[in-house]
Amino acid sequence: MHAVLDAIADAVNPLFALTAIIVVALDLRRGRWRSLSATALGVAGIYVVMFADRSLHLWQRYHADYSTHTAFATTLTVSLMVLRPAWRPALLGVWIAYLALIVFLRYHSAGDVIVAAMIAIIVTLPWHYVFYSSPFSRT
Repeated sequence: MHAVLDAIADAVNPLFALTAIIVVALDLRRGRWRSLSATALGVAGIYVVMFADRSLHLWQRYHADYSTHTAFATTLTVSLMVLRPAWRPALLGVWIAYLALIVFLRYHSAGDVIVAAMIAIIVTLPWHYVFYSSPFSRT
């Protein structure tokens, strides 16, 4: 059973990434570059946090671990929920199930997952605000 759950966990982020790539590509074909900009900057933000953690040992100081998998899934879930509001219930369901699976499989503690998800939301949502609720959103 563990092998099956591990395979499912390994498939989630690639599926989120593939979904985001397709959505952004469709938006780009329609001339909507904002989805690419906001999504890419959200993803970049979670990796900036990861590099800061590795350099400064931020999480280790508290005997914790920055969950890049959680942050990646969260930033793409947030971006997809902004880009495709009709998909929100399904996206939330998959995201919550994935985070629960990470904890169940003991890849990360619940605290690691919650903090990484909060960080990802904090570094992702402002970019969507900048590109969709500001003067930039007119282009």
